[in-house]
Amino acid sequence: MREPSSPERRVLSRRASAVAAAVVLAVEVVIATVLRDVSWVRNELGDVLAVMGVFFVFTAALPDPWRRRSAGVAAAAVAVGLAVEAAQWARLGDLLGLAPGSLAAIVLGSTASAVDVLMYALGGVLAWAASRGLARVRRREAITITT
Repeated sequence: MREPSSPERRVLSRRASAVAAAVVLAVEVVIATVLRDVSWVRNELGDVLAVMGVFFVFTAALPDPWRRRSAGVAAAAVAVGLAVEAAQWARLGDLLGLAPGSLAAIVLGSTASAVDVLMYALGGVLAWAASRGLARVRRREAITITT
């Protein structure tokens, strides 16, 4: 039997992170196309999932020493959300002349909101918790297979 896992072992593999990012992206596409008229899903849930997606992209792409600091990666993902929110507040889309409905305009969004900031924070916490939980499940499966 393996030794109990240390905190640095509680991390998703790059492959698992990439799969999680792809799943989040697929859900975001469904929200944008099928559920676009359900405002709370598109706005609040979309913001939560956007930060989760950034988190999983980061954990899939970052080198191991950084990837293992999942709370820091979650904070960085939230920071990306906050940067987008600051760009909305500054009306960066208008200043850049982004065409309404363009991919850049959709990613940037149009309206800054305090609720968005809360949703970004929630997304960071949920991504961190999900990565820890999924890593724990993956470890249990590995222990079961090897014993």
